[in-house]
Amino acid sequence: MLKLRKLWYRLHSSKSCLTNLSNEIKTASHYWRKKCSVGKNSVKQELAPICFKQAATESSLEEQIPHGVALLFPNGLRAHFGNGSEEILMELLTKSLGGGHV
Repeated sequence: MLKLRKLWYRLHSSKSCLTNLSNEIKTASHYWRKKCSVGKNSVKQELAPICFKQAATESSLEEQIPHGVALLFPNGLRAHFGNGSEEILMELLTKSLGGGHV
């Protein structure tokens, strides 16, 4: 949604042609589609190998600290899903593996 707002603002502030902006979007879309597709002769690479950490709690004398699942991506991005968010995580993974947009 934020990206759409930025594009809308850019279109209205620069008075650029909608066709030019559309071409820029298509170029970016084509780049990612090409980057994500696997050629017949190329070795299949995972786009984002994910490391799952086991949900656990650490005990201390004063409190218990709940842990959930952390998704670690090779570019340094870390997404943490706390305890109780298992359904959201499964929905996100199901959509991403099904080829849909997340």
